[in-house]
Amino acid sequence: MIAVMTTKRTTMLLDTELVERAAEALGTTRPTDTVRASLKQSVRRAHVANLVRWELAEDATEDLEQQRATRRAEG
Repeated sequence: MIAVMTTKRTTMLLDTELVERAAEALGTTRPTDTVRASLKQSVRRAHVANLVRWELAEDATEDLEQQRATRRAEG
């Protein structure tokens, strides 16, 4: 399956120093790549946070002492 990326050309006012710092942190060279990488990272971070919340909710339904006993036995 081939993924198709849709794009939109837009004008944005960006803090140039912040873009430069983000580019350095992300290893990008063009502002467009920096913004795209920042957006991807934000989406990924939100996804991971949702997974963590889901895992915590799942864990909350189980008996905490049973979890601890199982982990000790496996560890």
